[in-house]
Amino acid sequence: MLNEDTIQEFLDYELEEIVHPILYTFFTRDEIRQNLRAEVLNDIEQGSSNVIAQKFQKQCFVENTDSDNYKIRYFEPEPRLKILAGIRFRGLDMTKPYVAILHRNFPIQDAEYLKNIIALLKEEFKIFKPKAILFHQSSHIVEAHINEGYRDKQILIGGINDISNHTLKDPISIELAQDSNFYGQYSAEYDQFHTQYPDRADFARAESKHDIESYVKNDLVYLIKIHKEFGGVFIVTKSSVLGAEGYYVIENFLFKDFRGKGFAPQAQTLVAKELVKRGGKVLFGSIYPNNFASFNAAKRSGRVDIGGSFMIPII
Repeated sequence: MLNEDTIQEFLDYELEEIVHPILYTFFTRDEIRQNLRAEVLNDIEQGSSNVIAQKFQKQCFVENTDSDNYKIRYFEPEPRLKILAGIRFRGLDMTKPYVAILHRNFPIQDAEYLKNIIALLKEEFKIFKPKAILFHQSSHIVEAHINEGYRDKQILIGGINDISNHTLKDPISIELAQDSNFYGQYSAEYDQFHTQYPDRADFARAESKHDIESYVKNDLVYLIKIHKEFGGVFIVTKSSVLGAEGYYVIENFLFKDFRGKGFAPQAQTLVAKELVKRGGKVLFGSIYPNNFASFNAAKRSGRVDIGGSFMIPII
């Protein structure tokens, strides 16, 4: 889909403008570049797959589309400017389509420039009637013309060794899940959570049973026990994001009776102790701005904001 020169242009830009300086405390420049390359190639492979596109179309069917419409697309809106983008739906909600800029080789220079990019992508994906454009931005680079209210999520990262050394204050433990028998209670707790916090349904959702079974098979699901009672689920997966290769937190979900009591950072410390044995360097995850509990828990555990995504409405 893309030639090597274009891939290198994406990597050159991301290495200078997307990678947060703190990553150099964990990785060499060559390692970060290799991680970024793996991310680009994975996005191309996943985004160009016929099988994945067909599944995506089935999940989020829009009339008059074919599966190719759901694949990623490459654009050169102006000489020397390159974009790789694809259609997405927030939480697979058909009423919330947006275009994600996966990779680019240029900064979002000013408000007028951003306006032109939005107009281009709106037209290219018009069959889906996208309502927003999403792109990544490092937290150490400030674009004054971008409203902070458009921040979509933040990625917080911390050293696994550091997190594993935090003091545990409560009778809390974890154990690897051996099967998915816990799924019914886990799912029910999420239903109750959404009843209590309906505004969080977009970004805090139960993983599918199929995905849970896959994570369990790969020894990535930890059951949280508090006072020996099943109190939550912690899930990680090995991944590379914004140049950092490590363990990505998919889930750190405490059940109702145990939320708001400081258990989340402690669960993270226990998981980090296990990940040290696997040779992991960093632990990271995506947190939405209004998910204050998760954000504060991540910060208390020593993780640092390295940037994330902005979602700009299409007017």
